[in-house]
Amino acid sequence: MSVLCCVRARVSLWLAAIATLGVLVFAPTVGAAKIGSSYLALGDSLAYGFHQALFEEQTAKKEGICIPTERGVLCDNPTGFNDGYVNDFGAALKLFHPGLQVINDGCPGETTETLINGPEEPQFINRACADGSGEKPFPFVWLHHPYTESLNGSQLSDALAILKANPNVSPITLDIGSNDLTDFLEHECHFPSTFTCTEKRVDEEIERIAGNVYDILRELHSAGRGVGAVQPLSVGVETRRHWRQVGRRVQRRAGKRRRKSAPGELRQPRAAVQPVAHNG
Repeated sequence: MSVLCCVRARVSLWLAAIATLGVLVFAPTVGAAKIGSSYLALGDSLAYGFHQALFEEQTAKKEGICIPTERGVLCDNPTGFNDGYVNDFGAALKLFHPGLQVINDGCPGETTETLINGPEEPQFINRACADGSGEKPFPFVWLHHPYTESLNGSQLSDALAILKANPNVSPITLDIGSNDLTDFLEHECHFPSTFTCTEKRVDEEIERIAGNVYDILRELHSAGRGVGAVQPLSVGVETRRHWRQVGRRVQRRAGKRRRKSAPGELRQPRAAVQPVAHNG
């Protein structure tokens, strides 16, 4: 099989993984299954519950908050985007914990880079999220939960502020990385019209995404010391073999960190990616 075929096959698996919702779920130490006072959802459009058709409908009807942009006047009413997995998962948790607060920090167009570092363009700091390579900025006023002002205005900074203010946040879910990969394929590999990337280059990109995911896990783990150790899980039985590559690489990083930890030091989160049944 040619290198191009191998790379295309791996890319197809990754796109399938993206389409079937790869999500990381953080809970206290395995077996504890504790639900705190708040459920924090982090990620991209999947967490937000974004639907392009609904966005266009709201814009046409001038519903919600309307903003002039280079693409014309666009409108968004975030309360209309209420049927994503965060809504479903939150509703299920509330059956047993009616007072649970759901904080949805999801941002359409977010990448691992912008989730950590905030917008690339300074004028959008503390005004919009996303704004990475190949992604348009998404105004804070359209978010379900506008971020707390910070030095870089990032989603991660807001999550850390939430965890600092409330140590009883559990669970935390994270879906991130799909925009990294699709932007990479489109702008660097010129997919789908052709494919100009080598298998080595695709592997390097997967390694970069895994590194960023690990950094996010590490930051959340450090901020959530009051919650306890965290265990990431992958949602969607179909994604198991596709997300193992990222999972293994994140785990290798975590394993190296654990071996270097001093006696008594809180270890970094395990990165085993495990499947949980999910419909849709």
